[in-house]
Amino acid sequence: MSNTFGERLRLLMEARQMTVIGLAYALEQINAGVSQATIQNWLTDANLPKASMIQYLVCVLDCNYIDLLGDERGTSVFTQ
Repeated sequence: MSNTFGERLRLLMEARQMTVIGLAYALEQINAGVSQATIQNWLTDANLPKASMIQYLVCVLDCNYIDLLGDERGTSVFTQ
């Protein structure tokens, strides 16, 4: 079970065989670019993306909000 945002993000990226570089590039393509360092910070839970970035991540990762953000227990349908 993945409880943190970073863990859920990592699982979604791995399922799509997406690297940090790949995610940064995909976000750049839809004019939502962030640095690789920022993505690394999300993956390590050093910080979280801004609320406005969540919709872009859902789009690029082709997932739903619960998969990325978890439910009220912090779990994700994707990891169950």
